[in-house]
Amino acid sequence: SISSTDISDGLANVSAVASTAGNSLEETTAMLTGMVEITQSAGKSSRGLRQIIARLTQTLDDSSSTGKKLKQIYGDLGISIKDEQGNLRSTYDILNELSTKWNDLSTNQKQYIALENILSTHERKCLSCIRSQNCELQKLCRDYGVDDVKHFDGEVIEYEADESAPHMVRD
Repeated sequence: SISSTDISDGLANVSAVASTAGNSLEETTAMLTGMVEITQSAGKSSRGLRQIIARLTQTLDDSSSTGKKLKQIYGDLGISIKDEQGNLRSTYDILNELSTKWNDLSTNQKQYIALENILSTHERKCLSCIRSQNCELQKLCRDYGVDDVKHFDGEVIEYEADESAPHMVRD
């Protein structure tokens, strides 16, 4: 079960970047709470929300290939990322508008958006991975023609070693 302390810690993790991107405390709390209800992890949700905001912020940088791709994706959906003054709209408003169009997306579009988000935080140690050449993520990249991993640069998250199980350490 998620406590108010968990939500508070999650807000501490995401509030600065959310505020910089024009999100109110109420909007940030609503987005984080909704994500926590699904993931049951305030830490993962706050890191994910921070990543979403960081990726949307890349649309302000005309030299960012990720920003250009996101502008194209959202533009194709009829979703404006910027307001009339050229500033980034609040993440809350963008995601709220996306949620109304999500069911109208093709499976292909949904999978591409999900793949792009997964790759943005992926460590890319595929050559040394035990699943190499037998990996669903590699298969999806081949299926979608993704061969330029720099296109998906994002935040690589460092996780603490999990020693909670007596038979293994997950790092």
